[in-house]
Amino acid sequence: MQTKTMIRSLLSASFFAALNFFLVAGAQAQVFTDIHDFNNTNGATPVAKLIFDSAGNLYGTTTMSAQGGENCFGGCGVAFKLAREGSGWKELVLHGFSGGADGGIPMGNLVFDAAGNLYGTAKIGGNTAACINSATNTKGCGVVFELSPHSGGAWTATTLYAFAGGADGEYPEGGLVFDAAGNLYGTTNAGGSLTACSGLGCGTVFELSPSSSGWTETIVHSFVDDGADGVTGVGSVIFDGAGNLYGATVNGGVHGFGSVFELSPSSSGWTETILHSFDLRDGFMPNGDLLFDSAGNLYGSTQSGGRVSMCGIGCGAVFELSPNSSGGWDDTTVTAAVQNYDGEDIIGISADASGNLYFVASQAGGGTTICGGQACGTVTKLTHTSTGWFPTVVHHFLGIKDDAQPNAPVAIDASGTLFGTTYHDGPLGYGMVYKIVP
Repeated sequence: MQTKTMIRSLLSASFFAALNFFLVAGAQAQVFTDIHDFNNTNGATPVAKLIFDSAGNLYGTTTMSAQGGENCFGGCGVAFKLAREGSGWKELVLHGFSGGADGGIPMGNLVFDAAGNLYGTAKIGGNTAACINSATNTKGCGVVFELSPHSGGAWTATTLYAFAGGADGEYPEGGLVFDAAGNLYGTTNAGGSLTACSGLGCGTVFELSPSSSGWTETIVHSFVDDGADGVTGVGSVIFDGAGNLYGATVNGGVHGFGSVFELSPSSSGWTETILHSFDLRDGFMPNGDLLFDSAGNLYGSTQSGGRVSMCGIGCGAVFELSPNSSGGWDDTTVTAAVQNYDGEDIIGISADASGNLYFVASQAGGGTTICGGQACGTVTKLTHTSTGWFPTVVHHFLGIKDDAQPNAPVAIDASGTLFGTTYHDGPLGYGMVYKIVP
């Protein structure tokens, strides 16, 4: 597939300087607000995208906290709700993970069912007799959990499935998605076919189906690293209108730099098709969820690659895959990050109701040099024009009080306000939730 670069190469230092001035000026028009600070007891180091309920309250998870046992370095994390209260926000910890049977270190976004229950994954815990890792002092291969609300504000956590390690998958890091029948789908970044990836398995796509006796797992696909198939699924999968599943792998594919795949159901099972293998120039390590637009095009991001003259192997890219008349998919680089201007290490994208895209970069992007000797990341808006996609930095993270290093895509409400989290720092040092009003 031919890569079509929409953002032209920036050739002169003067043009770089002019662009940086313009992007920073655009960012200053936004209103950035810290709406919640984690203090370790109520959570620390969030990395998952936030979600909304119908009242506009926010829900998310943190990977660490003071809660939890010895099975998690720094605590096992929490699931939380931020409820609107007057002109501010109030946090309710829905569940503190112990690292035992209930799991620990939730990394993916939560999802609601129609009854208001929440579902998610936790990377470790569950069956603590399996997947014992002495290097990280963790036990258990991870779980799928449900959080159910009760009157008075209490929530009950239920483990729906604990991965056994091996063929059924290990270490889920992405979120979940429902099909129309109420089955849940997700990914694991190890396990599956144990003849692949040095006997550890290259990861899976799995289905959980409910019944009166509990939830039953079915492996939809095991990645095999055969020179074409992907390796390590870490994000959520998404459905199209025909019931096909789409997702991305961090590694593997023809060139070894990651892939985008489709899984199509039939009476005999699921068939995988690799839609695109990244070749470094168009991206490396796709690590976030995919998005469809109304025309059926797929969008996603890669952590590295793209403009390979920057950041050693590229600072990351936003890509578009468009179905063509021959049954294949054409790849277009929507934008490639340029480090000191719009960021480095892209960690996911979001779309607003007008079709604008937003990407979050966890490093660089102008600003100060607090974060390990460089700037602390950006939120950048991509607006589609007749000549391609135009980037405008919405916010430069400055470190400490302004907080540092966002590590999750933004959630966008109906008014176009952006909500996101940062991995650490902030006034208390454990991360925070922010909003940006256009």
